[in-house]
Amino acid sequence: MTNGDRNLRLAAFILNIISMVALGWTLLPLAWMSPMTVMSWGIYKGTRANTVAFGVCNLLFVNTIGGGLLISNKER
Repeated sequence: MTNGDRNLRLAAFILNIISMVALGWTLLPLAWMSPMTVMSWGIYKGTRANTVAFGVCNLLFVNTIGGGLLISNKER
């Protein structure tokens, strides 16, 4: 994984945290935002696979920027 990939994955994780804090007053979205944020941390650390399906779900359910970052840097 290149340094640019690591930086984009860290940015996606930070944007997930910001989205969780911004929508924290609603309890239902936290049911899927929390696990997705934990999984994006695992992708950043390299313990989980970076998949397009996770990027799409992150894009739809958590935020509009971070999921796009995960999709654009799928490992080849």
